[in-house]
Amino acid sequence: MKAILATMEELQQVVDIVTTTISKVFPKYYFQEAVDFFLNHNRQTSIARDISRNQVWLFANEDNIFVGTGTITENMLSRIYVLPQYHKHDCHSAIMDFLEEKVSENYDQVMLDALPTSMNLCLKRGYSCVENHWLHVDQGKLFFYETLKKDLIRPFEKTHSYNGRIFVTVINSDNGEVDGSTIFKYYQKDDVVWADYQGGKIVKGYLLGKVLEDGRMDIVYHHINNCGALRRGKCLSTPEMNANGQLQLHEAWQWLDDENYCGQSMVMEAE
Repeated sequence: MKAILATMEELQQVVDIVTTTISKVFPKYYFQEAVDFFLNHNRQTSIARDISRNQVWLFANEDNIFVGTGTITENMLSRIYVLPQYHKHDCHSAIMDFLEEKVSENYDQVMLDALPTSMNLCLKRGYSCVENHWLHVDQGKLFFYETLKKDLIRPFEKTHSYNGRIFVTVINSDNGEVDGSTIFKYYQKDDVVWADYQGGKIVKGYLLGKVLEDGRMDIVYHHINNCGALRRGKCLSTPEMNANGQLQLHEAWQWLDDENYCGQSMVMEAE
């Protein structure tokens, strides 16, 4: 799924996706007054206003056909529509993944207003209800929707330093040697990072690497284990902030000695 920030040149494509979806899908679930309300609420002038504010995204499939759209206003998602003929192509999940990731660049929480037909999907994605609403539409009829929220895991930015951080192992492959008793103490200067580690099966170990542009670390390491063997390897470490604000590192590593095995581990910053 390819995402582009919509410009006025794509205004008609966005309008077509929105109006086609509302006109063809909504009558199956909602009364006509509600359908008319949403068509009016998402009229061309409203979409053009949001495009002028750089808030509207278009999504194309592998054939470069625009199949969906979504809007981001600060940390609020809205106007998320996928053309009916692509509803079974998992496009909606891919669009939601992208929009949530964009919001996570600046916010710890994302919000949206959900219609009854999209409620189950949102709940499965980890959203929870903040508020219930009854909307008055034409001829005194009421329409129900909910405001939902979801806590986001923000990506670790390179501007954050690893210097002085202490990590403990949470998960490791069976062919790895570090465990929950192994403590890593990290240091950093500019884009150079190093650490010493010990505990559990590790008598003493050191690692050295570089911080990449996206915050990942390209690392080589060596240590002496409790059997007296000198082991060495390499690791690509991907940082992520969890919901509690703790930094965790997802590590893809490989031994560089006779075994040459690969594995995966995760370490988490100590509280």
